[in-house]
Amino acid sequence: MEVLGLFLLLLIFVLVVVVPIAAIIIARGARDRADAAEQRLASLQKLVNDRHGDMMTKFMLLERRVTSTERELATEHMASSSAAPVVARTETKVETVSERLEETSPAVLPVPVPAPASGTLLPPVVAEKETEEPAEPAPAPAPATALATPVSTAPVAQPPPLPLRAALAAAKESTKEPVPAPAPATDAVPKGASATPASAAPFVPKTPPPLVAATAAVAAKTPATSAPASTSPPASTPVPAKAAPTSGASALEQFMGVKLFAWVGGLALFLGIVFFIKLSLEKGWISEELRVGIGFVTGLALVGSGWWINSRKLYTVLGQTLCATGVVALYGVTYAAHGYYHFAAFTPMVSFGIMSAITIGAFLLAVRMEAQVVAILGMLGGFLTPILCSTGQDNPFGLFSYIALLDIGVLAVAMRMGWMHLAPLAAAGTALMQMAWVLKFYESGDYAFGSRLWIPVSVFIGFAALFTAVSWWQSQSQSRDRRKGDAPGNLYLPGAALMLCASAMLAAMAFAAFPMNPDRPAMLFTYALAVNALVMVLAWRDDRLEVTTLLAAACTVCLQLLWSGRFFSAGDYDEGAKTWAAIAIYLGFAIISTGVLWWQSRQWKKASVEAPGYVLTAAALVFCASALVAAFGFLAYGSVTSRPFTLYTFLLLIGVLVMAVSWIDVRVRVAPLLAALASFLHLIIWTSTRLTNEMLPSALVVFLIFGALYTAFVAVWQKHKTEPLGVPIGWVPVPLLVLIMTPVINMAEVHFMVWPVLLIVNLGIVGLAVLSRKPVTVVLSLILTMVTVGVLLAKMPSTDLSRMPLFLSVLGVFALVFSAAGCVMTNLILRSQDADETDRSLAKFLPIGAAGMPFLLLVMAVLHLHVPNPSLVFGMALLLCVFMLGFGLYMRVTVLPLAAAIGVLLLEFAWHGRAFSTEFPVVPLLWYLGFGALFMVYPHLFRQKLQEHVAPWVAGAVAWAGTFLVVYRVVERTWPNEVMGLLPLAFAVPAGAALHTVIKLHRAENPARLSQLAWFGGLTLLFITLIFPIQFEKQWITLGWAFEGAALCWLYRRVPHPGLRATGTALLLVAFARLALNQWVLTYQVRSETMLLNWQLYTYSLAAAAFFLAAWWLNPPRHLMMGSNLRALFAALGTILLFLLVNIEIADAFTTPGAPYIVWEFSGNFARDMTYSIAWGLFALGLMVAGFAMRNAPTRYAGIGLLAITLLKLFFHDLARIESIYRIGALIAVALIALAASFLYQRFLNMNKEEPARSDGEQ
Repeated sequence: MEVLGLFLLLLIFVLVVVVPIAAIIIARGARDRADAAEQRLASLQKLVNDRHGDMMTKFMLLERRVTSTERELATEHMASSSAAPVVARTETKVETVSERLEETSPAVLPVPVPAPASGTLLPPVVAEKETEEPAEPAPAPAPATALATPVSTAPVAQPPPLPLRAALAAAKESTKEPVPAPAPATDAVPKGASATPASAAPFVPKTPPPLVAATAAVAAKTPATSAPASTSPPASTPVPAKAAPTSGASALEQFMGVKLFAWVGGLALFLGIVFFIKLSLEKGWISEELRVGIGFVTGLALVGSGWWINSRKLYTVLGQTLCATGVVALYGVTYAAHGYYHFAAFTPMVSFGIMSAITIGAFLLAVRMEAQVVAILGMLGGFLTPILCSTGQDNPFGLFSYIALLDIGVLAVAMRMGWMHLAPLAAAGTALMQMAWVLKFYESGDYAFGSRLWIPVSVFIGFAALFTAVSWWQSQSQSRDRRKGDAPGNLYLPGAALMLCASAMLAAMAFAAFPMNPDRPAMLFTYALAVNALVMVLAWRDDRLEVTTLLAAACTVCLQLLWSGRFFSAGDYDEGAKTWAAIAIYLGFAIISTGVLWWQSRQWKKASVEAPGYVLTAAALVFCASALVAAFGFLAYGSVTSRPFTLYTFLLLIGVLVMAVSWIDVRVRVAPLLAALASFLHLIIWTSTRLTNEMLPSALVVFLIFGALYTAFVAVWQKHKTEPLGVPIGWVPVPLLVLIMTPVINMAEVHFMVWPVLLIVNLGIVGLAVLSRKPVTVVLSLILTMVTVGVLLAKMPSTDLSRMPLFLSVLGVFALVFSAAGCVMTNLILRSQDADETDRSLAKFLPIGAAGMPFLLLVMAVLHLHVPNPSLVFGMALLLCVFMLGFGLYMRVTVLPLAAAIGVLLLEFAWHGRAFSTEFPVVPLLWYLGFGALFMVYPHLFRQKLQEHVAPWVAGAVAWAGTFLVVYRVVERTWPNEVMGLLPLAFAVPAGAALHTVIKLHRAENPARLSQLAWFGGLTLLFITLIFPIQFEKQWITLGWAFEGAALCWLYRRVPHPGLRATGTALLLVAFARLALNQWVLTYQVRSETMLLNWQLYTYSLAAAAFFLAAWWLNPPRHLMMGSNLRALFAALGTILLFLLVNIEIADAFTTPGAPYIVWEFSGNFARDMTYSIAWGLFALGLMVAGFAMRNAPTRYAGIGLLAITLLKLFFHDLARIESIYRIGALIAVALIALAASFLYQRFLNMNKEEPARSDGEQ
């Protein structure tokens, strides 16, 4: 079972530790090689392009110089009178240009070829078309005798183009495109051979002129041009020859013939020895001692023969195989003598020593012979030696001293020979030995108790430190190599060190989870800290391993969670000072990791490099997140949550560490925001579940500290950092309002300190909003604060008024603060040029909201509580009104009076409907009149400042109209009388006086004067109109609305304010609806027996007259509203009312005497039916007459339509039920009406021919 457990543990270790680390190392190595190759390729490409550009620039300069030289020479030849001076100057020019060309690009131009000895000049090789004008043709050549005696007057021949141009063109042609790689070297041109192609063979004239012959001598000194050559490297830079590639078949053949057969032979030899020994054992041929001796001799012989063969350098693989076989044989024979035969001489110590000597010898042989297989077998035998020679006794010092020496030997061999893959094998063997020892001896050896725990701690930390130290030493040497230009080293040795660090961390987790282990947090987490330090050292020396720092941090967090789950509650860490020990465990790692990050950032800044990655930052944040999880876990322990300063000092320090991390590495600047949200959630949970009234003052202090901390951090960040933090500073204190509101909601009674703290937070929010010019946070804080005050009101008993003063005081203070803040914000934002439309809209809404919210809460208060005497509530409302009026006047926010007036009216209506009593009417009546007078007088008192504003005057009009409503209710219920119509008359007097003031004292060019006249004129007409419906009843209400509507239309002629026309239209439409669409209108009064002269006559006729007057007063262009013709509408509605009046009077005349109300019937009575028909016909005739008289086509069309309906009624309804004589009479009457209509059309139609329909309402 122990063996099975060992194999299972080995499998888990390989899957969890070895495979991930190996994958990381391999992937990182591949990525580094790819990056290095890419960088080298890019540098080579850049070098080639740069050199190509330089050469092209030089060639262009040389071409210009050659062209200039040729032009000068041609000019001199044409102007010269003798050839000798020309030749001398030509020779000088050519030599100068040749020297420049050779100095500029000696490695690129072709190899020069000497000129022919014949004295002739090679014909030019034209590389490109010349751009200059061609020279004049040369004269005929002179005779050959001129060579001896040149004549000075002989014509001068033009020299052909110099060979330098051809060479330059050829070199330029060969470097048109950049070459990514050097081409193979070409053979040099042999000395004396011509480089000119066959097509450009030299041409020798039969009788060269003197000048040409003389010039040939000069050309002999000038290097001749060659054909365009390939771009080959300079002769001084030879290209190394590549080895011929080996084909796949020959490589396989070499492997099988050299290595595979040797390995198979060694294995067969080993098996032969094994089977021989087995057979000797079975047959008893050889004694046990002799068998062992033969085995030792055979092993030594194999080693010796392998050494001899290897030293000959003939069969190296065979020699290494024989040595490896001999080493294995020596291990096997030694173990057989000790473990199988149990020879007395082969005690455990002796056998251990022999195997150790074999291991040392194997290492020496491996180094000397450069045989990896021998080293591997020696290492394997070395790790198997303690197992094979075990005495069963626990001796950790001897065991792990031996393992340490073995690891040192393996590492020495690996670093000496470059076999770095031996290091992970040695680390794996060491980890397996550690785990096997722990499984076998940890519990039986009582290593969990006392000072003996330091032994396993030292075992795991010691080996991890050993491999880390060796890896550090290797990285130091590799750093020196990299400075020389060598590539980075492999990751075998750091990977081996990480493997042992992982083994140490797994051991720590096992220590924490093992049931028999006591609680020893200092030792456990010091041990974990040491492992993290080793991992950081490895990652710091090699950037490719930086991710392991994060893995180590994650393992440490798992260790913290294991320890907390097992010991926090059992070890009473939730009580007293031990809680700080648990806090130190979590904060310690976070503080250390943050310090390491800070130190590393200093190194980055000194080296002037950017942060290479997120690993160290992520590790620090992982530790902070672990501490944050622990803080949430503390909420489950009442003994911790009852100490808010302890709990939230821990949470506050976590936030400070997260801020520090983000300050060091700005790439994670979102981390403080997440920490703030987590802290807010923590506080919400604690406040909702654990907070008591006794702890509330402490909680409020905690709230303020958190808000101040995060607000200060955002402010400092915005001042010193250029990167945006992602959250405006004004939003930071807003969550505190939710925190403060939570205890107000959850607790039955709230400590008084809540309200000062709430005020402080709101003042902070307002101040930040003023600085940032962002009103949205003020609006949000206003809503949250008023909701909090509303919750306080909702918790007050409806019959208990003892807490009313507290409520009113809190409400008043917050109302004053927000009203002032609203005015200030409005002025700042509306005057600012940088404010956007959203901020401007909120700024306009803010004063209204700040003024309306307090009145809304007062309304809720009077509806929730029974307040018989309104003086306390109305007094607070008066204080708010005075402040708003004064502050609005001072800050020029004129909308505040209107908001206050509406709030006061709502409060008056709410209290009047909830608590008014006729027993005490005087006090509320005085308050009503006082509020109305206040708003009515306010704009007149400050007329000089407010005469150009509309809102204060509107507030006075609205307040006075609302005051009338509540005063009328008081007087109606308390002092009913027969002259109630005097009350609107009394209210009309101040309204008329205000109207007179506006007319007389306000200038006509005042832009607000029109609106002021409209409001006060309409108010005055309203009160005058209300006299009728108040003094009278029922239909008089409708008549009052009709008169008011017509009067507003008349006023619109004098004060063209659109609101007057719209209000008048609305009143007239309501009056029409009450008279035409209301089925109960005929039940307003009991019908009288008098025909025609009854209440229906004056009601409908007066209402129709109001409509006709409104149509008359709305003459063009005042008659159009929203595209509708009001003049035509009012005329039509008035006509309909008259038509209804005709029908009502007919119905009243034929109603049974004594009936209380009019009865509508349209059949069963011939006289009534005929009366309806005749009346309709006459009404239709009247419409047609009016249409002709006013030249209004729609009126005539209405008459025709009504007449058509009358005829249909007559034929299909009336004549079907009457006798013949009456039928005749009806027909005659209808015929007369129809004839009259026909006459009218014949008489007046031509006068109205081609007349358009007058829908515009013109007369």
